[in-house]
Amino acid sequence: MRMRKRLIGVILCLLFTMAVLVAQERRMMQLDRATARPAPEIGVIFQKGETDQFLKVAFKLPGAEVKGIALDDGDVLLAVNKKLIRSLGDFDKEYSEAKVGAKMQFDVERKGKKLTFNFIKPKRPENAGGRTIIQRNN
Repeated sequence: MRMRKRLIGVILCLLFTMAVLVAQERRMMQLDRATARPAPEIGVIFQKGETDQFLKVAFKLPGAEVKGIALDDGDVLLAVNKKLIRSLGDFDKEYSEAKVGAKMQFDVERKGKKLTFNFIKPKRPENAGGRTIIQRNN
C-alpha cells in the first residue's frame, strides 16, 4: 500500500512537470522575416495577422518605454503616419525606412477601439538585431 502511494505520487509529479513544459512550449513562437518585424526601439514585435491583411503586436518587449506610445499584445496596427498598413512591406516602407527623430503616428485598434499614438522615432538599441529568444512569463 505504501509503495503504491509513493508510485502514484511520482507519476503525478511527472505528469505535472510534463504539463508545465507543454504549456511553456505553446507560448513560444517562431518569428522570421517573412512573418514578423521587430521594432525593439518601441518595444514590440509586429506579426502578420491571421488573414495576412493586417499587422498585430505579437510581443511587447520588457524595458522599452517611449513617450507617446503604449502598445499592448494583440493591438492591430491600422496606419503609420496616416498611411494604411496592410502588409509587412507597407510597414517597412512607412516605419522601418523612417529616420531616427522623425515624427511618427500609429493608428491602432485595441479591443474594438481606435487609438492614435504620436511619438518621435527613437534610436534602435545597440543590442538589437540577430537572433533573439523571447520568453513570455504569463
